Amino acid sequence: MKYIHRFFSLATLVLAASLALSACAPKEAGPASTPTAEPSPSGAVPATPTPTQPDSAFVTPLSEALNGISYYGDPADCALTLEQASAYAQLLKTEIDKVYTNFETLRGEYDYYRQGNFTPRAFAALVDFGSGVPALLFGSGLEEQTEYGSYLQTSGGEDATAWAIWQLQGNQPVMLENLGRTMVYADHLYVGGYYVADPGLSAQVYPAENGRITSTPSTSAQQDWYWEGDKEYSVGTIDGQSATEAQIDAWEAQWAPEGSLAGYSHGSDVSVNFWGMCPAEDVYAALTLAISGEVPAADSQPQEGLTESYDPATQIRRTTMDTAGAPLEIYFEVPVFQQEGAGYSAINAFFQAKQDEFFAGDFEEIRTMALEGNPYNETFYDLWSVSITGQTSKLVTVGLFNDYHMGGPHPWSTAEYYTFRTDTGELVTLSEILNASPDEIEAFLLSELTLQNDAVGGEIDMNTFQAYEADDYSFALRDGKVYVEFDRYEGVSYAFGYIDSIEMTMGLKPEWQ
Repeated sequence: MKYIHRFFSLATLVLAASLALSACAPKEAGPASTPTAEPSPSGAVPATPTPTQPDSAFVTPLSEALNGISYYGDPADCALTLEQASAYAQLLKTEIDKVYTNFETLRGEYDYYRQGNFTPRAFAALVDFGSGVPALLFGSGLEEQTEYGSYLQTSGGEDATAWAIWQLQGNQPVMLENLGRTMVYADHLYVGGYYVADPGLSAQVYPAENGRITSTPSTSAQQDWYWEGDKEYSVGTIDGQSATEAQIDAWEAQWAPEGSLAGYSHGSDVSVNFWGMCPAEDVYAALTLAISGEVPAADSQPQEGLTESYDPATQIRRTTMDTAGAPLEIYFEVPVFQQEGAGYSAINAFFQAKQDEFFAGDFEEIRTMALEGNPYNETFYDLWSVSITGQTSKLVTVGLFNDYHMGGPHPWSTAEYYTFRTDTGELVTLSEILNASPDEIEAFLLSELTLQNDAVGGEIDMNTFQAYEADDYSFALRDGKVYVEFDRYEGVSYAFGYIDSIEMTMGLKPEWQ
């Protein structure tokens, strides 16, 4: 069964006192032996919302949304912009998805993961180093339940991020390089430390300057132990200069005192540990609350065998089917508008219904075809992609495009366009919105098609369009203009290609402008 994860409900954010969220450590908390946060139940990663306010204002104040998660600094001083919060939210969603997808890959390849009792875990925290724009900490692992108890181990594989820290450069999160075991303090990072299995020390200090962690260390220390006969001695350096054992100890005590805010360590085996961090899903939910005023719904989960990804820049969600190793790719994209109101809710529901109808089909036949009826070992596909082609305050057009290939001489493609009222979510027709009568629309289009037909030597079947009424034509809104669109096989042969779109020069009626 495919492992799916989901987020805590809003109650887990605002009623932290009544829940066991001990991994969301108090601001002065020191290291803990293991992460003790209550696990997030399984379910889908909801889509990251996009900014909805014209003035880029948060829907829920950051200081309110960030309470109850691992935030180091004063939430009231947090200076994240809406765009920066959205960038962090999308980054978190991507990283959380990778943890669970990576685990599914491991379970598919190794009996060890299939037969054991493992749960993917992701942890995160936000740390303000003095600028008001916090850095993002993230770590992940697999919690294994055994007869002797549970422990956290490395996530395995290569896809999931085991440990990372990002800082914002403008609106873009940038990962710090060369981080291993790390202790996070209010004014620096202590990276490395005493060796895990052998005596000795190798550590660097990355200070915070102007509210940001520097990319190069300000000081470092190295100590290695050697044996000569029955004698033991050490060779140490601080910043490249010889140092005694006492000097090394003093340096380490200065830069790695007890009481680090958060951090990551590991053993000489597969065990790992995070402290001062809470479930990454909770940090994602807090940012989502600030951006949209809502916490991701816990019951918004894809079917088994489906995974979701969301692009906040385009407001498009892709749901991909696991084809169980067949040379076959299947996905369906839909728009997920974040604007409030009954109209956009209805539009989202319209496309959700189309996606549900698509995945309700029986794909076993085409999977068998890809495995057994595929002499050239091609990758077969059934792909539905989507594009928001045009949007105004009153109208929005969504294009839905299908590319299909299950063998044969050539693939199949089709395009569907839907234009909605944004206030009600109802579909509109060409004659409803154009500043012309149905007869004028029909005459204009036949004239334009005749010109195209003459230019291509009569390749267009004009009889097809002689039978069309105004509202039989497909159309899209682009940059405030209306264009009639033609499917690839509409009125022409496959070899011809397709008919060029036609701009409706009469424009929109005043009430739709």
